[in-house]
Amino acid sequence: MLKPATVVFTMPMKVGDPTQITFSWAQRNVQLIKSLGYRVITIEKEATTYDNVTKALRQNSPSVTGRPLVYMHYGHGCAGSLIGNKECIINREFSFDELNNIRSADPDRFRKLVNPLKGLSCFELDKMHSLNCRLEEDPCAPMCTNQTNVHLLKDAIVFTTACWSAASLGVCALKGGSKSYTGYKEIYMFTFDSKGSQDIFEHIQLEFARSLLLGKTIREAEQDMIKLEDAYIRKYKKIKFIALPLLWNKMNREIYGDKNVAIY
Repeated sequence: MLKPATVVFTMPMKVGDPTQITFSWAQRNVQLIKSLGYRVITIEKEATTYDNVTKALRQNSPSVTGRPLVYMHYGHGCAGSLIGNKECIINREFSFDELNNIRSADPDRFRKLVNPLKGLSCFELDKMHSLNCRLEEDPCAPMCTNQTNVHLLKDAIVFTTACWSAASLGVCALKGGSKSYTGYKEIYMFTFDSKGSQDIFEHIQLEFARSLLLGKTIREAEQDMIKLEDAYIRKYKKIKFIALPLLWNKMNREIYGDKNVAIY
């Protein structure tokens, strides 16, 4: 008998932060996942730590459980990591030499790696050739002290709303054996107002998840998402503060891997 797939879902949330919105999106997505009979493991709020996520991925690897694995993350991201409430939870380490080579060859990429949030992030190369951040709770320190764990996404289908993560982490996930990685190579944008414009952006993310969970391939789920996305862009084309972020997200979304793969 085919075992139901496992969905590991990381859901960081801070009050007054964009994750307060994406957390509510994630909650509704989890309801959908459960209604379709999937095995769901949620890691929420303060529990979104490197140790907890690493443990969950190890315990639910397809090689251990015999179940397909989907990993979803609704939260912040950086070029080389996905971010929980206070620290990176999925990470690829950058060596000093690698960073130095990037700095020489592509200064713009280097700035995005070490300072993706500009004034909100910080870095300093010290005498020991390590990267230190002077802000204790900086969410985008590029040189996480945690060891690389992106390889634990081997054989998983990965879907994230995370900014920048497709730029490097997604490529590494694929090299490490992930079946597919969906993320954004630039900042992920959404609006928020009292009329609920944020719901438009949620519906687009949920459309991909729903199609995938109902058995469609990555390619088919992407097409369903784009169809809805385009419909919203046309509908709100005269309301630029909605239409432009929709178009930006569409242009900067990356899907790596075999688009013909499905969960089962």
